[in-house]
Amino acid sequence: MKNKFCGGDVWKNMRLTLEEVHVLYQSAKETLLPVLRKRGMIKLTEVI
Repeated sequence: MKNKFCGGDVWKNMRLTLEEVHVLYQSAKETLLPVLRKRGMIKLTEVI
């Protein structure tokens, strides 16, 4: 699938179920979060 505006490819893996894709996505976010916080690109706030 192509992005209509920039022509970029959208990542898809037809061998993964939606649940597996979700787990992979959450894992990637957990891996990237400390790096992005260290660089000051993301700031977490406490929600009450």
